[in-house]
Amino acid sequence: MDDQGKDRGFVISDVDGTLTSVLSVWEYLHRRLDRWDGDGDRNLADYLDGRIDYPEFARRDALAYQNLSRSRLQQLTMEIPRRRGLDTMLKYFQRLNWPVALVSSGLDILVDQIPGASIRVANRLCFLNDICTGEVVIDVPMDGKARIVASLLNSYRLDRRCVIAIGDSRGDIPMMAAAGFSIAVAPLHAEVADAADAVITGEDLSEICDLVGDYRKKAGLV
Repeated sequence: MDDQGKDRGFVISDVDGTLTSVLSVWEYLHRRLDRWDGDGDRNLADYLDGRIDYPEFARRDALAYQNLSRSRLQQLTMEIPRRRGLDTMLKYFQRLNWPVALVSSGLDILVDQIPGASIRVANRLCFLNDICTGEVVIDVPMDGKARIVASLLNSYRLDRRCVIAIGDSRGDIPMMAAAGFSIAVAPLHAEVADAADAVITGEDLSEICDLVGDYRKKAGLV
């Protein structure tokens, strides 16, 4: 990397459970639509027990939103609480002129509502005349983040030490491994915390600013 660009970084972040306090937009929508008990919960159990694969799991979940309007689904996802300090964190990266990529196995109708991102990759509900068809395009399967992160690093010709990864679950471990500095936000499992360079409780995302600031100095990115 030349001297002119030595302070340029790149941020890759999960969304559900990381930038929001809700762990799954899928489950949240099911519960708000009274379609969790006996429907969404059964789909999840079938997937976790290996009776169905991820595409079938997502297909069944998406069917629960069939015939709902885009505006209704957007309204519901707007209710999802964002973690405190999210705006402060995103503005911090904007001041640094560091692009932020949101990579989520959740849904685009939530990810698109997070401001300040240059890149958004998530699973996409299908609409016809702004009415959900009950279909979904899977761009980020549960185990798909490693491939997406590798593609981003290659496309942007990123120096690994300039990459910051932020996540909370086992599915985020591959992108943490690809980053120069990784942060676990309220990690769901011990192995996620172990994979990260730093851990925060998730109560205030503005803590990430100080962590990244310290890393920039140590890595010579200032």
